[in-house]
This record gives sequence, C-alpha cells and structure tokens, in this order.
Amino acid sequence: MENVMGTCSQEPVLTYGERAVRKSFNPSQNTDVAELKTLAAAFIDACERLKAEGKDARALSVAQTNMQQASMWAVFGATS
Repeated sequence: MENVMGTCSQEPVLTYGERAVRKSFNPSQNTDVAELKTLAAAFIDACERLKAEGKDARALSVAQTNMQQASMWAVFGATS
C-alpha cells in the first residue's frame, strides 16, 4: 500500500480473524491479551477455512460471532 509520499507502508496484512478480534489493538502490550486474541483469531480463521470448503456457513458464522464475544470477555477478565 502506498502512502501519500509514494513509498510502501510496512503495515502487516491481518487475517480475517485478526481483524475480527482487533488483534493489533493492545495499547498496554499485555501478553495475556495478545495470547487470547491470537487464539481467538486462529479459531475464527479456521471457521473461515471450513466455510470456504463448503461446510455449514451459518453455523460457522454463529461460532465466529460467539468467539468474538468470548474474546472480548476474556480480555476484560485479563485486564481487570
């Protein structure tokens, strides 16, 4: 991706799961938060793979939504 100066930015490309759990948002650099978000992102990405293979998309989407919710609660718990 080019920025306004015409040079390429070095921002990493995030997976769908990493974007879904906002993996890059961890201002305190809490290692527990990073671990929880990594695990949740991997689960969400696995569901995406299964959907691409023709598995039950609705059920997998519900699972992804619930993992996002579980991830948020886990981060809350880890930072309280």
